[in-house]
Amino acid sequence: MYFSKVSLDTGVSVGKLARIAVSDYKVHQHIWNLFSDDPDRKRDFLYRMEKSRDGYFFYTLSNRPPEDKDGIWKIETKKYDPKVTEGERFVFSLRANPVVTKKDGAGKRKRHDVVMEAKHRCNNKDFVLREKVQELGVEWLEKRGEKNGFAVKPVVAESYCQHRLFKKAKKEEKNDPIRFSAIDFSGLLKVTDKEFFLSALYKGIGPAKGFGCGLLMIKRASDASHS
Repeated sequence: MYFSKVSLDTGVSVGKLARIAVSDYKVHQHIWNLFSDDPDRKRDFLYRMEKSRDGYFFYTLSNRPPEDKDGIWKIETKKYDPKVTEGERFVFSLRANPVVTKKDGAGKRKRHDVVMEAKHRCNNKDFVLREKVQELGVEWLEKRGEKNGFAVKPVVAESYCQHRLFKKAKKEEKNDPIRFSAIDFSGLLKVTDKEFFLSALYKGIGPAKGFGCGLLMIKRASDASHS
């Protein structure tokens, strides 16, 4: 596996930089292009977008190193092979898409945003968004942790955001948006099952992985205390 930091190369021409679109779906396409060496290639990477004083940059975790086919990126890559033991503690950061799956009237299983689902249930009465994001987000992450070999405490859930992504549709097609929400989690976790935890690191957590969610980033708690 390879962990990379990808940012725009400020040394390239203005013409090349002008190719970069700022819409969420275009960002998704630009990142995908770093790894798409075959039209039939399935997604085998995770990514997360971050903002700095100089603009946006991305962290990626992938089976193959990213390749700058457009000549516009600065890419810093290193091998990713974390060594973990059960009982070990890590400081973590995660942007995830917390959902609950329910059956609709036709019996089909559909995903629902855990925050908006709760808001609809209470008919907006006594609903404080910040409090619900913390409460429901942490509850969702604790359940994911049980299945993925880790326990979390303490955790901060914040920066709740709803996304609507539009991709270019053919004239005869209806251009329905891709909808998902994201919450930023941070805190401490404890490894309870080494194999499940490593799988979660490599494969990501939750849905919307193709749109910048699911990448679990960790630092040993002992290292963080000295940084």
